[in-house]
This record gives sequence, C-alpha cells and structure tokens, in this order.
Amino acid sequence: MSETLEEKYQYMCNLCEEYASRLAEKPATSVETIVRDIIALTDTLHTTEELGEAWSRIYKAVNYLSAKDSMLKYRRELKEE
Repeated sequence: MSETLEEKYQYMCNLCEEYASRLAEKPATSVETIVRDIIALTDTLHTTEELGEAWSRIYKAVNYLSAKDSMLKYRRELKEE
C-alpha cells in the first residue's frame, strides 16, 4: 500500500524528534543518519507534489540550520574582537 504524503510527513517529523535527542550525544552519527534518510525518503517520492512538499520542508530546516550557524559564527567573531 502506498503511503500518503501526510503519513510520510509524520514519519519525517517523528524522525526529526528522534534526531534532536540523539544529536547532542553523537552529532556526526546523527548527521549521517539524516543524510541517509533524506536519500531514502527521496527514493519513495514519485509525484511532483510529494517531491515539492518534501523539498519545501527540508529546505526550511536547512535554512534554520544555516541561520543558527551564521549566528554562532557572528557571536564568535564578536568575542574575538
């Protein structure tokens, strides 16, 4: 049976919660797991709707990661001055 987009989204939300708890313990392992799961998710998506929705949500998460990275680098630069 084919999963609905909502079921796939819920699955990814559950994975994100799991990753968040593991990330503090083993960041490198968690990053590799996320990469692997994104690839696996991509392989399960077949329509432009599914791919577009997945890309939109993942893109927002990556933007959040990028913003936090920029913020922390900026704080470090301020401390070094």
